[in-house]
Amino acid sequence: MFPAGVPGIALLLLRIGVSVTIFATGWNSQVPVAVLLVLVLLCLFLCLGIFTPLLATLGCIFELVTAVFMDHHSIVAVLSSSLDAAAVAMLGPGAYSLDARRFGRRVIHFPPEETSNRS
Repeated sequence: MFPAGVPGIALLLLRIGVSVTIFATGWNSQVPVAVLLVLVLLCLFLCLGIFTPLLATLGCIFELVTAVFMDHHSIVAVLSSSLDAAAVAMLGPGAYSLDARRFGRRVIHFPPEETSNRS
């Protein structure tokens, strides 16, 4: 489903918010530069809505891993952002995403039933 209108805008804002928090967690955790570059791509693609369920799941996992293994000032904020990423993964990208443009809404036509003329 790719909801449009106000729900679609809300999903767009949620994707952007999750992307910002994932990047901020990586930046504040002082991860290696290679991981930070991967996070930048992940956040950019998540904002654009490309492979949204997969990337949001990866973002959720990253948040949980940094919550366990890194020293954070606010563990509640990291866990909250991981829940937001999980919500985006389950809700999907919305109508204002590249996933919606790529897959779009399609009407599925089933083949007409064949009638048999058995007498």
